[in-house]
Amino acid sequence: MLLVAFCLPYKGDIGGYEVKGYLLTDQDTTHTFKIDTGYNAQQMMATIKERGLTLIGVGLTHEHANHAGGLDTILAEWPVFVCLGSGNAGEQAHNPFR
Repeated sequence: MLLVAFCLPYKGDIGGYEVKGYLLTDQDTTHTFKIDTGYNAQQMMATIKERGLTLIGVGLTHEHANHAGGLDTILAEWPVFVCLGSGNAGEQAHNPFR
């Protein structure tokens, strides 16, 4: 199976420091996987809705606010699986399907 995907970056700001997050989207299914929050859950959620995408999961490289800030807002809208980076081996992944 060939995955034809595109990556949408979005930006946030934390104390004047620009941070980014990404939506990796399958063009055929419109399923999208979010990589980091970019500390801007509202912009990311608006992009998903405007483009008619379906969020299927979130990947966090680590738990710092500039990568995970706003995750609670996202999960309130879309209770999806959350994967954590290997540096967070002691943390539990969020799985709403348990």
